Parts: sequence; structure tokens; C-alpha cells
Amino acid sequence: MTLERTIETKACRLLLKEGCEAIKFGQGGWPDRLVVLGKAYPNAVLWIEFKADDGKLRPAQIIRHKQLAALGQSVVVCRSALEALGEVAKARRLIDRTKQRG
Repeated sequence: MTLERTIETKACRLLLKEGCEAIKFGQGGWPDRLVVLGKAYPNAVLWIEFKADDGKLRPAQIIRHKQLAALGQSVVVCRSALEALGEVAKARRLIDRTKQRG
């Protein structure tokens, strides 16, 4: 089983290569990272909570994730570095589609 810390470290390295910045949070129920999606996506962020395969959200995390979602923020739980990359790609595609319509 891969440790949460290992998943987070690998994901941050990969996200940096993709032009993202992953700012550490993870206290008081806050998700582990606030990911700035890059220069081509101004003002766009994604909150990521990293968990090992058997990891579960703590009650404070569930509350905080709901609060962030109510504020229009995107919060995802990722169990691998590749899943984190996939979530960033998905968020970027959504922004791209919105730009095309606008």
C-alpha cells in the first residue's frame, strides 16, 4: 500500500511539470493542496485531498469540503498521483469548453 505522503509528493512533482503550483494546506480539515492550474488558466484553482487506498475523510474534512463546495470551489479526493493529474486535466477541459462557448 502506498502512503498518502508518497502519493502527494509524487503528484506535486508531476503537477509542477504540467505548469501547476500545488500550495500546501491540510490543517483543520482543509484539503492537502490548493492547485493553481497554471498561467493559461488565470484565477483557476482545484483543491485536492490525498488519501491512501484505505484512507477515509475525517469529519472535519467532510465539513470543510462541503463549505468549499458551497463557495463554488472544486474539491476532489485523489488516491494516486495519476488520478490528481487526471482531475487537473478534467478541470482544464471544463474551462476550455466554457471559453469556447463564451
